[in-house]
Amino acid sequence: MALSGNTGEHLRIPGLVAAADLSAKQYHIVTLATTAKQVKVAAAATGGLVGVLQNDPLAGEAASVVCAGMTKVVTAGSVTIGALLTANSTGQATVTTTANNSVVGRALTAATTAGDLCEILVSLSNL
Repeated sequence: MALSGNTGEHLRIPGLVAAADLSAKQYHIVTLATTAKQVKVAAAATGGLVGVLQNDPLAGEAASVVCAGMTKVVTAGSVTIGALLTANSTGQATVTTTANNSVVGRALTAATTAGDLCEILVSLSNL
């Protein structure tokens, strides 16, 4: 199934930069780094997720991050439509039903294997 991509409305966070080389992390979930206005790949389901990286910046380059609305995300495995998603240890989306996990959003399309892309509605919250 072809994804419609970033055709939906979405909100991006202005002024962010990559804290490290994120050139291989497009459509991965990110969190804030310890330096102001910098992002890094999310490393846990309980981290303060801020959105999904849209570009592939090197360290210090502008990072485009969707914090609300529709986007694509790289999955860690099977995802069903409607599932709540969080981040795994490498910033890929994974299904969650665990209390106190950070939620990046809800799956709008399904995925079957790790590395697949699915569309999500980014809606940051905690379970």
